[in-house]
Amino acid sequence: MPVADAQQLFLLLYCTLDVLPREMRSGPLGRKELSQTVSKLAADGLLQPGADEEGRKTYQPMGDISDENAREKLIDDLLLQRIELDWDFIAKATRFV
Repeated sequence: MPVADAQQLFLLLYCTLDVLPREMRSGPLGRKELSQTVSKLAADGLLQPGADEEGRKTYQPMGDISDENAREKLIDDLLLQRIELDWDFIAKATRFV
C-alpha cells in the first residue's frame, strides 16, 4: 500500500468507521488502535513510500511511518485544520479494508 494511501486511510478511519465491514465496526478504533495497525503494516513491509497509486504527491508528514509521534501529528494536523481529509478516498478505501 502506498504511504499516501495509508495516511488517507488512517485519517478516514479516525473520522468514520463506515468504510469497514459491519462486523469490524463494534470494537474500539481510536488513535492507539489505528497507530498500532500502521506500525504493524510498516513492520511487515506493506507500506511503500512515495506518491499514491495515481502518482499524486500528497501530504506525508509521517516521515518514518513507524514513528508514533508522526502519526499523532497527522491527526493533530487534521483536527487543527492544517490538512483536509480527502473524502473522495472513501471509494478507494474499500480496496484496503
